[in-house]
This record gives sequence, C-alpha cells and structure tokens, in this order.
Amino acid sequence: MKKYQEKKAMFKRFLKHVDPTMPVENLKPAAAISYVMAQKEARSGYAANKDRKNLVAGWNWGMKYMDPPLPGPNPCLVERMPEIRQPRYVPPEEDFWKVYEAAEGQDKVMLLAFLHLAARRGEVFRITWADVDFGNSRIRLWTRKRHGGQALCWRNINRPKYIQICCKQKYMQFGNSDQADMSGTSRHCMHP
Repeated sequence: MKKYQEKKAMFKRFLKHVDPTMPVENLKPAAAISYVMAQKEARSGYAANKDRKNLVAGWNWGMKYMDPPLPGPNPCLVERMPEIRQPRYVPPEEDFWKVYEAAEGQDKVMLLAFLHLAARRGEVFRITWADVDFGNSRIRLWTRKRHGGQALCWRNINRPKYIQICCKQKYMQFGNSDQADMSGTSRHCMHP
C-alpha cells in the first residue's frame, strides 16, 4: 500500500509539472529531467531519485504491457540527482529497554523478536513453526529484499535457551498452529 501511495503522489506531482493533456508518447527526456531537478530543489536529491525510479518503472511497464506499447527508449532514464544521506539513528540498548518497559502485550513480543533476530517486521510475521530449528538453535527468515525475489536465510538465535522455552511454551498453548506466534511471552524469557 505504501508503494502505491508513493507512486500515486508522484504522478500527481508529475502531472502538475507537465501538460496533462499531452499524449504520453510525446514525453521527452527534457521534461523528465526538468521534473526531477524541480523535485531536487523542492524536496531533496533522494526524493527526486525516488520519483525518477517510479517514472522509469512506469514507462518500462508501459513498454512491456500496454497495447500498443509505449515507444522506446525510455525518456525517463535521465541522470540521477546527487543525494546527501544521513546515517540512520540506532538507539543505544538502554533506550531499547526503556521503550520495551513502556510497551504492552504484543508490542513487547515484537520488540524482542526484532532485537534477538535482527529481522524486519515482515520477516517476523512470516515465521512458521517449520522455520524454527531448535536442534541447531536457529530460525529461518524469508526476505523479499533480494534481487530476483524471495530468499531464505538462517539466523542463529543469540539466546537459544530462552527463545526455546518461550517457543515451546507457545507451541503447547497453540498446539499444531502453523504460525509461530509468541504473543504473551514474558520478559524473563528473553531479557539478560
């Protein structure tokens, strides 16, 4: 949904910048670079490059799937704008435990999963019992952040004894449920 909203907002901005009544096959690289440069000035180089990426993807889709297809070469393949990236803030562990103490219920479980697995939200939600390998103290995560589609990677559990106890407790509670839901696990299971 986020990507859809991002693309919708980008095309709204783009259609304010170009003549919306112009036939799409008349779009030239000059109009695309003008738009991208305007976004760099108004927002940032990073934001401009995201819009450029979406324009390129939209045109490529049209060349592949529209009937008749959009003409090549892609006029949106213009130069990328320089970006100034800020390093992401990584809170110290003490701050993590303060947030953990303020959280309740399922939020606590998710925070612990993120901490102990170093996993993304979607990866944690996709964990099933088949992905939990107690014998080797590891959990299999499925990620979509790979070129060419979904891939798996095994993560060693850095506190296997505690996570094993919590997982077994939840298995007894949920029986043969496929989803490895660990809601309700207590803090003593995972906190040092």
